Amino acid sequence: ASLFILSATVGAYLAKAQEHEIFVLIEYATNLGYDFQVSDDLIDLEDANPLTFPKVYGFDQSVCLLREKIEQAISNIGFLGKRSDSLKNIAHLILNRVYSESKNYK
Repeated sequence: ASLFILSATVGAYLAKAQEHEIFVLIEYATNLGYDFQVSDDLIDLEDANPLTFPKVYGFDQSVCLLREKIEQAISNIGFLGKRSDSLKNIAHLILNRVYSESKNYK
């Protein structure tokens, strides 16, 4: 999540975002980093690590967690209006990545 947070923070400062917008973008980036990790775990089910989301929570519950966090991330930035469209698309791309690359959805 750290790279997502750094990217969102630097982008917000460069765009001269207001303080409350920066905090919301950091929350969005935190959720997105979490989402990316869950999606990566869902795609790579053969990972030897026993502490992946699907191995701990099961595949279906991990997908539910992913959807919830993506919706939360999108909801957090909703007040930005049209300015949030690209950020919403990025969040949806993470979910779509699971559907297109996971062997369980083929």
